[in-house]
Amino acid sequence: MTLTLALLLLQAKSPDRPLAGSAEKCGTEIPWLTDMEEAVRESKRTGKPIFWWVTKVDGSPMDRKLVLLKYMLSGPWMMPDVVSIVTRRFVPLRMDAEGRLNVRPMRFIEPGFVILDSKLDDILRLDRITTFQEDHLRSLLLKAAKAPPVGTTAQELFLEGAYEAALARDPSAGLRASCLRRLGREFRMEDLPVEERAFVLLGKGDPAAAEKTLADGTSDLARYLRGVAMHLQARDDEGRKVWAKLVADRPESRWAWKASAELSKDGPFVRGFEVYTSIVEKADVSAALRYLLSMQRSHGGWDDSNYNFGGDDSLPNVWMAESALVALALHTWRETDSRIPKALERAEVYLGDESKIARNDTDEIVWAHVYRLLYYVRTGNQKRAALMIGELGNLQLKSGAFAHEYPNPFVTASVLHALGEAKKVGVEVPEGMVKRAADALKSCRGKKGAFSYGFPGRGASVEGAAGRGPVCELGLTLWGASTNDDLRAAVETSFRHHDLLERVRKYDDHADSWRNGGFFFWYDVFARAEAIAHLGDKAAAERLARIIRGIFEPDGAWVDSHELGRPYGTAMALLSLRRLESR
Repeated sequence: MTLTLALLLLQAKSPDRPLAGSAEKCGTEIPWLTDMEEAVRESKRTGKPIFWWVTKVDGSPMDRKLVLLKYMLSGPWMMPDVVSIVTRRFVPLRMDAEGRLNVRPMRFIEPGFVILDSKLDDILRLDRITTFQEDHLRSLLLKAAKAPPVGTTAQELFLEGAYEAALARDPSAGLRASCLRRLGREFRMEDLPVEERAFVLLGKGDPAAAEKTLADGTSDLARYLRGVAMHLQARDDEGRKVWAKLVADRPESRWAWKASAELSKDGPFVRGFEVYTSIVEKADVSAALRYLLSMQRSHGGWDDSNYNFGGDDSLPNVWMAESALVALALHTWRETDSRIPKALERAEVYLGDESKIARNDTDEIVWAHVYRLLYYVRTGNQKRAALMIGELGNLQLKSGAFAHEYPNPFVTASVLHALGEAKKVGVEVPEGMVKRAADALKSCRGKKGAFSYGFPGRGASVEGAAGRGPVCELGLTLWGASTNDDLRAAVETSFRHHDLLERVRKYDDHADSWRNGGFFFWYDVFARAEAIAHLGDKAAAERLARIIRGIFEPDGAWVDSHELGRPYGTAMALLSLRRLESR
């Protein structure tokens, strides 16, 4: 079988299937127990805490549990330090929650783990994990490792994460440097093994230097990391070939297992959840922009999203919509990073390539046109903006509404918002198209100002409609069909019920009794930011900016649903922050 054919077969595998081929071995290096009582007995015997990987929460509204299971198997449970510490300092337990220890929906959102003592009292709980970064996870594990290390040699102590004790055993220069790096102290770069030097450079956000360092490395890890470095430089086509060769040459290597998972897009790295850059202490626009740049692919767009509620045929349009939002975020902060102009040149080629659109898709294509329209309006490309308006006109239903997977007021409102932005910069917008859309949207508003979820409809519970209120009122206000007072009320209502959205953030489906879902979070927050900018409300802008800055990921990115992905969430957060600055 040729490398090209093998690569195509790996890529064709559905995200809804289990790990296959070499990737099946991911996560097997940890000697997992599968019974809580056995784990308790072992904890009492050894004095080690129980490390419980919660594989499933009973009654969880998470839709794609298998996707998250695969991310954990081929992500954290393939990280050498994590594997070593969990194996040596804990009693590893892999088990569904089964209603135990208050691990229940809304209280514990998968993926995550619980560290317990032998009496089953909590030492640490970590759920909602959407950033896999080895330094971060290692630090958390070592803080919870209550049993003392038992190693006698420097190497044994190093593997247990007892770096101070390992240094006291007069280790080799290389091991000493590795210990110092993990302790956050100064070390001699030249003492580190070549692969670990690459980790340091990747941590600094310099994949080009990491690739250069790895040029002469022949180990399986060096080969795997070369593929990583290439992906992070938008040369993922080259990186996949490196990984495919590793899988073919060394099928029994742990790094071939990892490469196999990433090749099939089952692993967390290619999806943007496993990162190598250093953790950050506070929300950092520069770190977020570096992340977005690292996720651009060789075709110029961003294609990490797994959002296929409309079916796999809709994914190209999801990726086009995502790419437009990421490109707009980069454009909005273009003065912050010198690499952005070149990235935008490549992104615009992708955005203008209609062969990347799935024209037979009736589910998500509207988003591809709406967000490209917004990009072209705000970058001054009126010709392309006019083309997008024409595309949207072709999608308008006889009722005047617009649909993605179904007709609804929030899509209709997003179209009206984008059309309103186009009109502001002088792009011609058909009056009839706007009037029919506004009439359809107004028909969905109830007496209390809440908009229905679907179309046709009239009103809804405030708790379930609070998130979409600002985009709906904004869409009408821009065209004189509502007032700033009504828009201001919608914004205040969205703040009042924001906690309901925050509770379900990171679920990938409707999750509570009001049908709020994680995938609404950034969509609603972005709309609220646009509404606040329209109103020029300084207090509201500061309030929302504090919320956004308070929920960043350990590496500085943002996310809501794992299906929509971290680049999407990061782009929406950055766009919102900039709009709040310009209110």
